[in-house]
Amino acid sequence: MAGFLNNSQVKSFTGFYGTHFNTFKRPITISKEPIRAISSTNRQNSPIFGYGEASNEINYSYTPVTGIFNVMVTYSPLDQKTVELEEVKNVIGRGKVRIKVEKDCRDFIEDGRKTEKIEFDNKTFKITLILY
Repeated sequence: MAGFLNNSQVKSFTGFYGTHFNTFKRPITISKEPIRAISSTNRQNSPIFGYGEASNEINYSYTPVTGIFNVMVTYSPLDQKTVELEEVKNVIGRGKVRIKVEKDCRDFIEDGRKTEKIEFDNKTFKITLILY
């Protein structure tokens, strides 16, 4: 089945989209679930199984997992809602934010660990939907 575009036209469009991405890209920080590791154990006594309670205290250390990637960001605001709570006025945006990522960023998001938050433009976002 023949395509609509020949190879030179495909290269031209691919180059255009690459230039477009490089022109409008901005850095974002993606925070994943931290890695939990046992840092130390405190064994005061070793009771025989079934007799008494074990007093083994385990201390964990957490290593943050973050990545900084370049993406294209598109805001599509719907409307804004004003919320007043005890003399504090806050504006909650009810729009959508779409990000176009490259392969390395997509692989980092989908690596199996839970993505906790994405930060850019001095704002913090949570992922609700991933489209391909």
